[in-house]
Amino acid sequence: MQAGRRLTTVVDAMRSAGLFGMALPASRGGPESSPVEQSEVIEALTCADGSVGWCAMIGCDPGYFPGCLDDDTVRHVHPTPNLVSAGFVPPMGVAVRAPDRW
Repeated sequence: MQAGRRLTTVVDAMRSAGLFGMALPASRGGPESSPVEQSEVIEALTCADGSVGWCAMIGCDPGYFPGCLDDDTVRHVHPTPNLVSAGFVPPMGVAVRAPDRW
């Protein structure tokens, strides 16, 4: 994988596992994983291979956007729950400590 600089087989496996649809809202056919759940998945993948973690993070972030779009637009720009596309959703808040989590 590293010598060929290709993740094709790994990306296919990630798609089959539903990793690229982690952020997709339930109303759009996704699991609506929380940011904490997504971070835990991405962290585990990154520990195994940094490139895989990076691809999972970049590939799942666009799943947030369909929750903000009307149905016709979603069908056009995000036609399948496990679409692989690149995006980035920067943090826009402040973490607040709770007894068992942030």
